[in-house]
Amino acid sequence: MKEEISIVLMGGLANRMLSIASSSHFAVENEKKIKLIWFCDKTLNCKFQDIFTFPEYKNVEIIDAKWKDYLLYERPRQRNLYITKIIQSFFFDKRIYLKDFASFEPKNQFLQSLNANNNIYTVAYCAIDKNIEWLKKIKLLPFLKQSVEEKIDLFAKNTIGIHIRRTDLPNSTENSPLELFISAIQKEIEEDSSVKFYVASDSLDEKITLKNLFGDRIISSYKETRRDSKNGIYEAVIELYVLSRTRKILGTATSTFSAVAAYLGGIDCTVITKNAQYESII
Repeated sequence: MKEEISIVLMGGLANRMLSIASSSHFAVENEKKIKLIWFCDKTLNCKFQDIFTFPEYKNVEIIDAKWKDYLLYERPRQRNLYITKIIQSFFFDKRIYLKDFASFEPKNQFLQSLNANNNIYTVAYCAIDKNIEWLKKIKLLPFLKQSVEEKIDLFAKNTIGIHIRRTDLPNSTENSPLELFISAIQKEIEEDSSVKFYVASDSLDEKITLKNLFGDRIISSYKETRRDSKNGIYEAVIELYVLSRTRKILGTATSTFSAVAAYLGGIDCTVITKNAQYESII
């Protein structure tokens, strides 16, 4: 068997970016060969190569899964009758599935397991360690970068980013309700009458509500950011990188999207929440 760590990337856009950044950094620093497998699914129905580029490293490979990859790398679950678990038992010395990954606490136990074994299958839905500086090595394709620049042309000198996560995280809606964002926006206006706000959200209704309340202060896109379509993912990617170019971000509880945007831009992110336990995201 070849010595390689195969990591299936899970979750949405920001989570996968965190996994790529931390895993590739780990691979290079520890001289481990890593294959990162990107599946198109209902959480992110767009190929990696249709969004990003990433530097070439001899021991890091990012692949967009093809039909044959589903036979070996797809997570064992009811929809594939758990057959892939049997197949993987023949190809990998060690297998770390979702329930196992979640149980590693502290996370350095997971890294120790990766270092101690040669041929591993595992999953990642977040950063595998705290080394996420390689997020900035993940670059947008030119046509997406151009769309980002077009949005930034609409900015005022003081433009604050607003990220409101809704459709797939109940905790976000419960702990970061719209009224808290409205209060935060009003406070910013009191401090600077010229301030504008770039609003990124998977909720069109809440974008429209803020536009109706604050008029021309609100900059946003009113196209759908659906996870299950390529164009929807394009819109989400554009929103992430436009957020990163604001002065600071007012973000949503339990969403890594806000935190990744802030990290990419080197700016502050304040989580707008009524529950202090969600103030820190990454």
